[in-house]
Amino acid sequence: TIRKQSEEEIRKLSRAVETSPAGILLATLDGTITYVNPGLVKMGQYSSQADFTGKNIYEFTNDTGQKILSTEIMPALTRGEMWSGETKVK
Repeated sequence: TIRKQSEEEIRKLSRAVETSPAGILLATLDGTITYVNPGLVKMGQYSSQADFTGKNIYEFTNDTGQKILSTEIMPALTRGEMWSGETKVK
């Protein structure tokens, strides 16, 4: 059925995010981190996802990253657009 196919697709995407070596982060529009994948935890050499969750994204970026957040990422997200790119984690 369509529902089962949709559920399987969600499971595949979830596994891809969870096993990706690339860092993936989800945050609210005010910058509060709601999710990071294990790849981001490893990249930043943190101990767990809890080190990020509930904190502000700006806490984990350097000056260059903060400029990208302010001038590219947050404006795109506020407009309802996606942003794709790279920044560094402190």
